[in-house]
Parts: sequence; structure tokens; C-alpha cells
Amino acid sequence: MMDDDQPSDNFKILLIAACVTVFLLIVVGGIVRVTTSGEGCPDWPTCFVSFTPPIQGQAVWDYAHRALSFIVALLVGASAYQARRSYRRQAWISRPVYAAAGTLGIQIALGALLATQAPAGGDRILSAIHLGLSLLIQAFMLAATAAVFYISAERSIPQPNFKAPFARLALATLGVAFLLLVSGAAVSGLQGGEACPTWPLCTGGEALNQPGLWASLAHRLIAATAGIFVYFLFSRAWRTQRGSTPVMVSATATAVLFFAQALLGAKLVQGFPMHLLVLHEASATAEE
Repeated sequence: MMDDDQPSDNFKILLIAACVTVFLLIVVGGIVRVTTSGEGCPDWPTCFVSFTPPIQGQAVWDYAHRALSFIVALLVGASAYQARRSYRRQAWISRPVYAAAGTLGIQIALGALLATQAPAGGDRILSAIHLGLSLLIQAFMLAATAAVFYISAERSIPQPNFKAPFARLALATLGVAFLLLVSGAAVSGLQGGEACPTWPLCTGGEALNQPGLWASLAHRLIAATAGIFVYFLFSRAWRTQRGSTPVMVSATATAVLFFAQALLGAKLVQGFPMHLLVLHEASATAEE
């Protein structure tokens, strides 16, 4: 296939599969983090010196996370190979995929460190970084996927113009949403739910010098800030971007998903039944 050919249907399917699997990986990683199942498998890359699924309760989620990581590595690696082979001159396709593959390599190394020899207390920070890298991989793969469908529709990919007010607002909203998810990982690692068991304010929790309490308060402050940004993004999209269907759909979906996961987050303060935990993690990741 020549570099200037239209992207093949197989390549589109490959990219979509990678995006979906990364999404599932982030959701399962959130479950592992909140339920402390990351300690279920004491070794890496095997689980109890075996590649077969374990029967221990916590180890099952940890094993599922590792299995998804392996599938993600195959899909992203295959995407990078195909991008190098057939689309290397199309920067909007090849560069994001290369970036995703490089970030994935760092993330895998970090995951191995978390599983085997994370320093005492350092796993909390590393876990938040680990999530941040996963979100970057998802962003890179989504960018490549969007570019492929633009090119397939024989449309030119619009050049970013961050001088426009709406573009700046969208970028700022994305940044705050990214901080919100990463801070949520820090809250889980620091057991902020125990330090701050009420919502929206913290009452009846542990002493004010507890890191978990301050992390929980910071997460809620970032959530409130993100809510303001999402509201203004949604409002401005309906006022100024009605001619752009992709923008309208994205802005509306972002608003719906954000406020849905915020309400779920308030409910999870009192405990986290598994189905609500999965919904919270999935809606937060999809909103990002």
C-alpha cells in the first residue's frame, strides 16, 4: 500500500479495537486501584508463578488488568507497525500512534515496578502517574483514529487554532479533566474515602493532618472547577458551534458524562458497590 492511499478498513478496525481496549484497561485499572487488588499477584509478569488465571479473589482483577495490558500492547504495537509501513508520511496518523507506543513502553515498565518493588508510599504517586500515562495513550490513539476517519471521508484535517476562544476553553477543560482523573487516583491510593467520609464537605473524618483528607478535598475542588469549565464549554458550544456536529456531540456528551460521574462520585463516598465503581470509572474516562 502506498503512503497516499486511503486508510484500509482493517486499519480502522485495528485502531478502534485499540481505543476500546485501552478504555477497558483504564476502567479495570481503576477497580484494581480502589480495591487494592494490585497486591493480588505478588510477582510479575506471572501471577503466582503462572500465566493461567488465578482463583484468589483479589488476584483475579490484577490478572485481568495484566491480560488487558498484554492485549493493548499487541494492538498498539500492530497499529504502530502498520502506521510505519503504510502511513508514515501522514503525520496525523503515524505520529500519535508512535507516541502511544512509546508511552505504552514507559507505562509497562512503571506497572512492573508497581507490581514488584515500588517503594513504601511511593506506589501512591506512581499509581497516579500510571493512570496519567494510560490517559495519554488513549488520547494519542483517539487522535489517530479521528485522523483516519477524516482522511477516509476525503476531508482535510483541520489545523488546530488555539487562538480561538472556544479552542482555548476546550483545551483548558481537557487539562482540568485530566487533573481530576489523576487526583482521583491519588485519593484512592491515600484512602481519602476513609479520611473524608461525607460529601460535599469533610466532617467526621480523621485528623486534618491526614494526607488522604487533603487529597480528597483537593479532588473535590478540582471536580468543582472542572464542572464550571464543562458548563461553560457546553454553553458556548450551543451558542457558537451549532454548525459543527462533531463539536456539538462531543460537548454535549462531555457535559452529560461529567455530571453523571460526579453524582456517582458523591454516592461512592459512602461506599463503593462494584457496579457503581465501574460506572464511575467508565463515565469519568469516557468524559475525558
